[in-house]
Amino acid sequence: MSGGSHIEYFRLQGARILLAPYEYDGLPDDETTWQHGLAPTLRALYVAEHGEGRTLYEVAHQLRMAADLFSTHLKDGEETTPRALKRIPAAATRERTPAVLRDIATYVERWSKIEGKLEAHPGPWELSHRFPRLKQVLTIYFGQDGLAYEGETEDMPEAEGVRTWINDDVHPNCVWELPGTVAECYEALALFTDEVSLDRFFTHLNMGSGYMPWLEFLPMFAQECINHMREHHPSRESLILP
Repeated sequence: MSGGSHIEYFRLQGARILLAPYEYDGLPDDETTWQHGLAPTLRALYVAEHGEGRTLYEVAHQLRMAADLFSTHLKDGEETTPRALKRIPAAATRERTPAVLRDIATYVERWSKIEGKLEAHPGPWELSHRFPRLKQVLTIYFGQDGLAYEGETEDMPEAEGVRTWINDDVHPNCVWELPGTVAECYEALALFTDEVSLDRFFTHLNMGSGYMPWLEFLPMFAQECINHMREHHPSRESLILP
């Protein structure tokens, strides 16, 4: 993907994340149906917004941008889908796509005012949005056939795999990445308070903890991140408020 194409694609990433449940089947024309189907992702985006992620207003704006692109695309009868619209689903009735996207945008803007919006029990798809850093590292390094397993035995502790990840993939940008990773470790421990629920959740997402139980692995993972910060990135005056 070229630099320009890369920018075009990711300028609508918030809309793409919201609409992901309908990527393969298309957006339903019926408002009640898509409201129900988008509820888990909306809740996930709402929680992310309160963690300084993109706001629902930004997502709504991206949905309207997608609607405008679909309008132009349909009017011109182009054979090739614009890069920005890749993996953004059309409506079941394709010509209604701009209207459906604008209806969803209006709904997203008003969603924060909906009573009972957080009463539902979150499922794995929804909760997975809370762990973007862990999802990447625990799939690549500790998932099935992960890098941390190459040549590894039970005598080689998982802590070495964590240090390998930090040194190879994160350092020297640790100030930006590791504190959030530590937070995700402890958020997982707060959400899933026993080994069975931790294992079911992370295994469902193809994440691994090596040979260690999750209740031991996650605190160890967080501590390795903290140890690296203390050793290589001690607090400086620029990081401390006056």
